[in-house]
Amino acid sequence: LCAQESSVDWINKNAYQLNSNSVSDNQDLRFLTKQLKNKSIIGLGEASHGTQEFYIQTRRIIQYLTSKDNYKIIAFECPQTAIEPINQYLQNGSGDLAAMLKPMGLYNSEELYKLFQWLMEFNKSKSSTDKVKLIGFDSAEYWGNPLKRDQLMSENFTKTHKIKKLKTILWAHNLHLAKDTTMANYKAMGWHLKQEFENQFYVIGFDTYKGNVSTISNGKFEKHDFE
Repeated sequence: LCAQESSVDWINKNAYQLNSNSVSDNQDLRFLTKQLKNKSIIGLGEASHGTQEFYIQTRRIIQYLTSKDNYKIIAFECPQTAIEPINQYLQNGSGDLAAMLKPMGLYNSEELYKLFQWLMEFNKSKSSTDKVKLIGFDSAEYWGNPLKRDQLMSENFTKTHKIKKLKTILWAHNLHLAKDTTMANYKAMGWHLKQEFENQFYVIGFDTYKGNVSTISNGKFEKHDFE
């Protein structure tokens, strides 16, 4: 109980109020510029893929970091083959964005559609070397070995990052971005990235307080309420 009260006190003293509206000037995110000073890789984690509230805030943070703090790469927990057509859309506006989002699975959402539209418009005024780019660090080949997958994803990302050397945003599940080994000594992608990039790697994780979630069971959606 004392530990819980201490955590709540810390949160109350250090919390920032975020705008819940997906359409805003993002000025409530200005604290990030100071918080992320001297960081080059920012992990944006989520407790579940497909949660609208996470996607709204992640979209806003990406818009802020790309427009205000010069982040140039957005890396997704998905294969490069799925993300490259969307990257080309960001570079030159070519292709049917709605159709290209379909292979993205749970990333196929209205929030991502709006984000990619915004990034494409943002890139229009940039030179070819200064445009925001998308990459994928996952691979279908990794999915058959969950315990090895995180190491492979980290190696894939690290290789790309060392070539491009640009400020990067990682969008992945919280479990992949975890820096510690509290879960049965499991070394997540975040653990490997911490060893490689040390204090340059910073993670912001999203979680829920109460609400409901839909899971897939035997091909059907099941709704679960929680508090």
